[in-house]
Amino acid sequence: MNIDSGYEGRTHKCLCHIFVNKPKNGHMNLLFDFFKTLRFPYKSRSDIRQYQLSKFREVVHHACENVPFYRKKYEGMDLGLSSLKDVQKLPVINAPELRKCHLDEITSKKVNKNEMLNMSTTGTSGSPLKFQLSKKENALRQLSFLRFMLGYGWWPWWKVVQVWREVSPKKYSVFQRLINSRKFHVSIHQPVEDQVKQLRQIKPQMLHGTLTSVEQLADWLVDHGKSLKGLRVISTGGEVKKSYHGEKFKKAFGTPGIQRYGAVECGIMGYSCIYCGQLYFDEQNFFVEVVDDSYRPVKNGEQGKVLFTTLNQYTTPLVRYELGDMITLSESQGHCKNKFLHFKSIDGREFDVLPLKDGRQLHSQHLIHGALRVSGLKKIQLLLKKDQSLLVKYIADNEICDEIIRKELIKAMRFEALEVDFERCEVIPNEASGKFKFLKRE
Repeated sequence: MNIDSGYEGRTHKCLCHIFVNKPKNGHMNLLFDFFKTLRFPYKSRSDIRQYQLSKFREVVHHACENVPFYRKKYEGMDLGLSSLKDVQKLPVINAPELRKCHLDEITSKKVNKNEMLNMSTTGTSGSPLKFQLSKKENALRQLSFLRFMLGYGWWPWWKVVQVWREVSPKKYSVFQRLINSRKFHVSIHQPVEDQVKQLRQIKPQMLHGTLTSVEQLADWLVDHGKSLKGLRVISTGGEVKKSYHGEKFKKAFGTPGIQRYGAVECGIMGYSCIYCGQLYFDEQNFFVEVVDDSYRPVKNGEQGKVLFTTLNQYTTPLVRYELGDMITLSESQGHCKNKFLHFKSIDGREFDVLPLKDGRQLHSQHLIHGALRVSGLKKIQLLLKKDQSLLVKYIADNEICDEIIRKELIKAMRFEALEVDFERCEVIPNEASGKFKFLKRE
């Protein structure tokens, strides 16, 4: 077995711990299946691709036969799919297109209504997308995440904290409660100081949260000359994690943190690799394409937009689904023990591109790096108006005057070509989901 002996031994013990809780037979079967899939990232690339081709065909034929949206979408098309290159013949879909449909149009007719979970995206990048997920599919998502947690040393008796909106543990499935038997919740809606007090009382080994929520905790601790050591793992998602976040987290928590990449409608699609430190796609559950503006595959080391096909989600299948995210692939593939497709960075969303009046385009991540060079600036948000003028909201140290801050921002962020208004704020609120949007549009 191509897994470190320590990792394999820990897996056996963790599964045994869960088995003694006597889950239902369905959950027991899922766990046995999961144990088999622990080998999956260590298979050869050819074996992984062969599996993906088989699953892709299965998902497409299921969607065409059972989901009205795809039946109409694929009408008259050749769905032979003799190789993975053939998937490029299928149309690309996106969230705005699905939001226009009634729930029944995007849901498989082969569903047990009593086994369905009603799901919804947060709507951060638009209105929410409502869809359904079976309890088994939800359990598979949790198992995929469990494999990731095991790689970073998780034990079932760890205290795991989720910093998120209010969640009732009663809503967790039986299986979810088993694998998170000591899971705690800290609400993002309470003051940061109170969140820190809760964490000090709980003394967790693992913490999950959006990047913004964890960064706010780190900022408060650093600003007050305090730290919260003892955390083994911090995993963040929802936003792009940069090197300066890792430095901040290490100072506040004693660990730089690791990254998850996903979306509510798909589940978690990518993780930090325990071997090489880069990021990888979960190719057991997703077929991934990174493509250019013409939807042609990009080469290793190049940036492109990412398309996902869910390989184990049949209730609301997503085939060649465009999230709007930009990804840069790793320069080389196959050299890591984990043979899944690796990527170097999550570069943000296509939506986060600022069109200048002279025809140039600036990505929000480049603007963030410019803003970070301005001394005394604490927080900044850009509001792009319909006429392409820009309102810059910012929070800065009280002793620094507005004129200096604004002059430095124009220089650092290359705003000379734009009509820019400034607004000094006491507070710039996060989204309801807990995320912070650096760039908003009217």
